[in-house]
Amino acid sequence: MSSERKADASAFNPTGRTTFRSAQGRDCWSNSHNRSWLQLGRLRLRLDVGGTAEQKAKDAGEAAIVRVLAPICADKFRQASDSAAKLTALKGTDSWKRDDFIKDTGYATFPGSEYDRKVADACVELLTQVKG
Repeated sequence: MSSERKADASAFNPTGRTTFRSAQGRDCWSNSHNRSWLQLGRLRLRLDVGGTAEQKAKDAGEAAIVRVLAPICADKFRQASDSAAKLTALKGTDSWKRDDFIKDTGYATFPGSEYDRKVADACVELLTQVKG
């Protein structure tokens, strides 16, 4: 075989794998391959952090709403004509049923919104606090 046929024969690759004629070519491929994985890792990190930030913002917004509405709920409860009897009944109710007690009174439901268990829980907490 002539030398140019040997070069063509060495270029044939039946396995389909990438062949390199030099160590430098192998290093270039390795570096670009590593860069691709690094970019994918950065993209995933950005997506993970973004999702967490969105969730934190949503949770903070819900907490702010609860902080505003719970005192209004407690105030409506205290201003009712039979608040003393209802407060005694509330304190006699099992702790896991107290938010349902508030739901039944309607004080945790506001115009233009639906009942929110978190508001009811915070309202119960305000009503059952021992003043010292």
